[in-house]
Amino acid sequence: MTVLLAVQPLPLAAAEAVAPAPKAETPPPAANTPPGDARAPLCDAGCVRANAERAAQACAPRIENEAPFDFEWLTRPFGGIFQEADPPAPSEAAIRYKGDSIRFMSPQREWVRITYECVFDTAAQRIETVRVRFGRLNGRMAPPPPGPGGQSAAVSGPPAPVASPPPVVPPRKAQRPGEPNSIEILQVNPAQKR
Repeated sequence: MTVLLAVQPLPLAAAEAVAPAPKAETPPPAANTPPGDARAPLCDAGCVRANAERAAQACAPRIENEAPFDFEWLTRPFGGIFQEADPPAPSEAAIRYKGDSIRFMSPQREWVRITYECVFDTAAQRIETVRVRFGRLNGRMAPPPPGPGGQSAAVSGPPAPVASPPPVVPPRKAQRPGEPNSIEILQVNPAQKR
């Protein structure tokens, strides 16, 4: 974290009168912040907050388009869709917004929480990329990230049981003409008197 201090500039005559500090007391420039950080950032924390609503309006349709069947926002239209934001580097203007306030309908017809990332370019006022994945921001339901050697970084312990494939459902027989079906059995003839 870089802390910027406000310093009053000295008049030219006063600046020349001040003796420079010996070089041995100052750390080398490599230990200081990089030279690119000396400039004011293109987008600071206020810029990140100010652009959150614009980014939400532009990102929401693209996030919705990633749903395979159906989607359901958990906070819209009353709340924001982003819970986190990564401020850009000082020389960049693209902000990475993150959230998990949506559920997608899976192919198995179950609601699944989704985490999404949206990179919003504040200079061009447009979306650069949108990525979605299963899980939540805090990591629940998300697969562990791969560790060194391509192995999962999960805590080693007893092996988890292997999920068995869903049972095979036998194909339905074709109904023969004249055979009663469930609808005919449940219907009552209105002409019958009781």
